[in-house]
This record gives sequence, structure tokens and C-alpha cells, in this order.
Amino acid sequence: MEAFQKVYQYLKDHHITYDVVEHEPAFHVSDLVDIKEPENSVGVKNLFLRDEKKQNFFLAVVPQSKRVDIKDIRRKIGCKPLSFADADFLWQFLRLTPGSVSPFGVLNDENALVTVILDEELFNYDKIGPHPNDNTKTIWLQPQAIKEMIERNGNPLFIIPVAQKLS
Repeated sequence: MEAFQKVYQYLKDHHITYDVVEHEPAFHVSDLVDIKEPENSVGVKNLFLRDEKKQNFFLAVVPQSKRVDIKDIRRKIGCKPLSFADADFLWQFLRLTPGSVSPFGVLNDENALVTVILDEELFNYDKIGPHPNDNTKTIWLQPQAIKEMIERNGNPLFIIPVAQKLS
């Protein structure tokens, strides 16, 4: 089963309302400038992080325009210093490749090892737009549906105000 098919099956099984927009492959948030967002919505970006000992892995989901202060996340969740995890870890834990990182990746995390961090700002919007584990599509759905999916899967979850990195 393709990665995005698993997402659609999950959405169907849980009766979650969503809209899909297809687009050219987007490897970075800047590739999505032409995507029309529904009213009171925001696209998201996803950061796959690890602690300095490479023992704990985190998926931070934030509004796409936010420049994230990773040190602030570390302080708020009380972990060792964080940095970006490489593609091998991304595949090992979420069965995803760079450019397709998404909160839907937890559906591939059968042992619920990845801690998910949702920026509390996401809940200010009616809809958020993550990839369905495929960077040629964006799914628009309520942020609560993402939160509930993470909880159902059993992944540790933090909902915190993620600070903007100052230049």
C-alpha cells in the first residue's frame, strides 16, 4: 500500500472530512507558494528532530511560515539538545523520505516511538494543510483530527507554543 493510501484509509475509517489539493512535488515550504489555502487555514511544515544521543526522536509540526527556535522546544519539553535527524532515521521511524514528512507519518510508527510536538498556534485555524505522506498533495482538515490521530496511535504528544527564531 502506498504511503498516502494508508492516510486516506485512516481518514475514511474515522469519518474525517478533508479536502485534497494536488500540486507539483514540494520538497520545501517555499515550493508551495502557489497553493490556495482555504479560509482561516494554514499550511504546515514538519521538522524531524533527534536528541544529541540519537535515542529520542521528535516530529515538530508548525505553521509553514514560522522559523522555529529548536532550543526553545528543547527547554519546553525538557530534553537533551536537539538537531535535525537524517534521512536514515526518518525512514527507520516513520517510513518517510525527505520532502514527504508529515504528521500522518505516525501511522507508520507502529511502536509509537516518535514524540510529536504540535504548535498550539495550529489550533487557531479551522484547517491545517499537511502532506498525506506524499509531497504532491496537501490535505486540508481540522487540526483536532491530527491531534486525535496521534493520540489513537499512542505517540507521546506535546502541544506547546513553539517560539519563532529571532534573526
